[in-house]
Amino acid sequence: MLGRAPVSGLPLALQGSQSDVLFFGGSDGTVGTTLTTLQPDGKNANEFGPEVTFGRTIADASPTTQYALIKYAAGGTALYNNWAPGTGAQYTAFRNTVTAGLAALQAAGHTTEIIGMLWHQGESDAIENQQANYASNLTAFIVDIRSNYGASLPFLIGEIRRSNGSKFVTVADAQIAVAAADTNAGFVPASDLTFRDTYHFDAPSMITLGERFAAGFIALDTGVTPLSLVSITDDQAGGPIPVSTLVNYTVTFSEDMDDTTIGIDDFENAGSSALTFGTISETAPGIFNLEATPTSAGTLQIQVIQDAVLLDAGGSALDTSTALSDSTIISVTEPSAAWITGVSIEEVSSLFSANRSADNIINGNGFTEASGFHSSASGDGNSWTSGNNTDVPLGHFITIDLEGNYDLDMVKIWNWNSGSTLSAGSKNIDISVAATVGGGFTSLGNFELSIGPGQNNIDFGELIDLSSFSSADDVRLVRIDINSNHGWSNPSFPGLAGLAEIRFSGAAILPNTFTAWINDSAFGIDPANRGFDDDPDNDGLANGIEAWFGTHPGEFSEGLTNLASVNNTTTFTHSQNTDVPTDVAGSFYEWSDNLVDWYSSGTGPAGGPTVTIISVTNGNATTVTATASEAIERLFFRGGVTRD
Repeated sequence: MLGRAPVSGLPLALQGSQSDVLFFGGSDGTVGTTLTTLQPDGKNANEFGPEVTFGRTIADASPTTQYALIKYAAGGTALYNNWAPGTGAQYTAFRNTVTAGLAALQAAGHTTEIIGMLWHQGESDAIENQQANYASNLTAFIVDIRSNYGASLPFLIGEIRRSNGSKFVTVADAQIAVAAADTNAGFVPASDLTFRDTYHFDAPSMITLGERFAAGFIALDTGVTPLSLVSITDDQAGGPIPVSTLVNYTVTFSEDMDDTTIGIDDFENAGSSALTFGTISETAPGIFNLEATPTSAGTLQIQVIQDAVLLDAGGSALDTSTALSDSTIISVTEPSAAWITGVSIEEVSSLFSANRSADNIINGNGFTEASGFHSSASGDGNSWTSGNNTDVPLGHFITIDLEGNYDLDMVKIWNWNSGSTLSAGSKNIDISVAATVGGGFTSLGNFELSIGPGQNNIDFGELIDLSSFSSADDVRLVRIDINSNHGWSNPSFPGLAGLAEIRFSGAAILPNTFTAWINDSAFGIDPANRGFDDDPDNDGLANGIEAWFGTHPGEFSEGLTNLASVNNTTTFTHSQNTDVPTDVAGSFYEWSDNLVDWYSSGTGPAGGPTVTIISVTNGNATTVTATASEAIERLFFRGGVTRD
């Protein structure tokens, strides 16, 4: 691709400099040094390559985008050796030229992004009898290029001349095959073009070749065409999902984005659920993860706001005519399946009358599971009402025992509400939690309940999100203090207030045992591989050891590390679980000089040396120091655990 066509064959407008396209070039092992504007650059003076018409064509196709071409070329060089990744001299000079070109652009005040590569080479591989290896060598070369310049980098391959013989045909066919097997590669045909000598194009064909490279580049959607939204998908497969479920959306654009132009404010919910957006982060070029959490029942369907100003990395704007919503509509329901069952009343202040038991607010009396309605008509026994306290604030309370410890994420309260006493519904409440029966309570704060609509059937109570409270991470008892009502005006009973139903949702906290540890869903370990001695990640560390170390049983861990010896003292380290399962005992070590006979600390073979082993744990790391009684040529260590 050095360029051997005579400049005299170019239109006069292209024989000079093209001021709107930047250019940096190097060739034949020499790294470029100067940033200029695009002009003919060939093997010799007054010769040019395909970059002249390639640059002109893409600049005309997207006049608001600033393009720069970095060219490196060398004549008579082969892919299998001269361009071999990591070892070839031309490969090294090429990489250095790219680095120098980017640095020159950035020094000139530009922000750079590599959006494609052109490749025209292969004659020397045919001449040197490497035609059979060209397909595999080119594929490996493209993989290497993308590892350095972008995982999905568009790669355009120009066809070499076929009429030079069967070896050249094999290379040209390989070029077609490699491009066909790669969705981000393109083949630029040249078999119909004319040549000035055995291998080099004449001026008219060089002009055409550059234009064909540009057409292939544009066809690969590399930033010349308008940005478009490809899809928005979610990880819930349409639901239904409970309220407060975190939904992760994958938003895919047609190309890399200008990240400064995209944020959560560019999205909206076209469904009926109330929604809270979380964060948005790029996971791959042009692909983003968007978090959203519904806070009420209904539906979710995320879409890009139509007047959002989103740009690709080259400055092209989003084509809103093709903007899409989430491909599925998610149904959001109340989390009835997640409600904690089997709760009881631990303590309660005085009641208004005998027919309103505190148990009524936890046993589903008057509650319809399917609809989420609760009947709390006065006198029907389906609710709890506080005593006839005349003090204001009221000072009534109720304490619920969850009969186990939970990491609470929400509480749902259906207020006491009926046509005649709607203003007696509770208003300001305090919620406190305790980890143990008889233990001290920690307040989560004051919350305000809405006044009822003045009818007996209450549709879906009020959700109070507790997921952000660290004190709610380990809860056995929940106490609700009612501080005021909604202005019940009966002077005989100014303190009257009550509740109709209370539901809790959260994950049960399992005992801190090995079984609970290995069954953690975050690990994702196959149940068949959860045994104490199993090693699902094949790192040589059984699950029991991983539990002691606090490492992931499904991901490779190093084990004992940082082994070092000075004189007769050896040290090493390992990870340490700060919350070792209660039925796992570890932190004992043995030594050996032959990997056959093992000895505990302070012991050794009869008449031989001994090794004293001391361990010190600091946070999530343990340092072990072993001191030998005499010099030992080879010294090995191991640690182990047992399970009660």
